[in-house]
Amino acid sequence: MLQRKDPEALPFELLKKRLDEIPHLRALSITGGEPMLSKKSVDHYVVPLLRYAHERGARTQINSNLTLPLKQYEVILPYLDVLHISHNYGSKEDFAEIGFKEMANAPSMDKRYAFFDRMVENAQELTKRGVLVSAETMVNERTLPHLEKIHEQIVSMAVSAMKFTRCIPVTSLLS
Repeated sequence: MLQRKDPEALPFELLKKRLDEIPHLRALSITGGEPMLSKKSVDHYVVPLLRYAHERGARTQINSNLTLPLKQYEVILPYLDVLHISHNYGSKEDFAEIGFKEMANAPSMDKRYAFFDRMVENAQELTKRGVLVSAETMVNERTLPHLEKIHEQIVSMAVSAMKFTRCIPVTSLLS
């Protein structure tokens, strides 16, 4: 179930110490959930980790859904190489229905549509600013019939790169 409150985090210094043990750190990717949602997490982990990796010469990436106000992303831009989004929606309606399916207290449809519009606008604006925005679509039974629409949607977002990843059903792996 999605939640807005972060669990107790490891101390940043411990994370940094462990990263210091990697002599040739080449990349750091922050993934899972929406790392930009919690200001505390952004201030105490996201920005320091990206800055640390950037200063060591490593490539940096963050996965985000890009639905927050653009201003909230600006703090990470100096340290960011790639902003990656998962995008499995061919329409605003798909996004509104599928993207919020697991939320116990999902926002109204109007707010969901506004989130979709903001995601598109943010991707376009960040690309204009020179950020490499990359979109990935999971190819599965649900998305396969809509790949053309999904592709058109991603193109309209002006992202720098797009990737289609094939999903193998678990049942296929068991047989």
